[in-house]
Amino acid sequence: MPDSSKPLRIAILINYFFTLRDFLFSPVWQEMSKHPDVQFLLLASDWDISAYVSGLNIDNIIPISMPQPAYNAESPSLQKTSLKNLWIQLFNKLDGKYLFQALLHRFTATHNLSHFHIRRERSKKEKEIHRVFYNYRLGEAAGFPFPQSRLLYRLAYEAHHGFLNLPHEDDIEFIRSLEPDLFVFGRLHYKPTAYWVNAIKRLNPPMIGMVSSWDPPTVQGATPRGMSGYVVASQRMKDEMAGLPTIPRAHIQQIGKPQMDIFCDPNTLMDRSEFLK
Repeated sequence: MPDSSKPLRIAILINYFFTLRDFLFSPVWQEMSKHPDVQFLLLASDWDISAYVSGLNIDNIIPISMPQPAYNAESPSLQKTSLKNLWIQLFNKLDGKYLFQALLHRFTATHNLSHFHIRRERSKKEKEIHRVFYNYRLGEAAGFPFPQSRLLYRLAYEAHHGFLNLPHEDDIEFIRSLEPDLFVFGRLHYKPTAYWVNAIKRLNPPMIGMVSSWDPPTVQGATPRGMSGYVVASQRMKDEMAGLPTIPRAHIQQIGKPQMDIFCDPNTLMDRSEFLK
């Protein structure tokens, strides 16, 4: 239980561009600023948002730069030669080039997700068009040479999300230093998320995963274990997530798309003729 003498600390990992939109350019930002008794730790991983956040001078929203994770071979933490460090580098090289994409393909096929069928039934011309997007660059070849085997899927899943994806002690210590009472993944279906989930599980704070659209489990990766709850944007996404065997429907909250709430602001709305100009 959190210490009642300290402010509640909620760590939010801004680990993807669109996550920035959901939190910083939506009513969520204003809602966070209304709770001075809660400290929101915004962890920026891939870009520096510290200057933007600091310029707003909101005491309870604290920007923090994430360290370079130890699964990156360029990380100083991995420059020390040890059997464990060598394994981390080797595993993530394999994971980056093959395992993650194979797991993605097998996850969609094994769980019979709707968008898997959409992708499979596209014409050759449509598939070529969609290859320009990162989500579809490998198409249906992502799972080769895996057959329709649940056992091989389980092995791939455990490799990426289980004990083989080892968090480095430095990264566990970084999470410990934050003293989070709650950890929120701004984008749950994202390749690096599995590593940080494994690190946070060592410290056991509750975790919430946000799913911003209806297709991430199909085009971004398998859903990590260990979440206390899930936040989704649409009913379609809620139904898709609830169809997975390990996720109870009661643990999924549908909130819509916060970044679209601006279009409900009377100062933003205009009549049809004015809009068409």
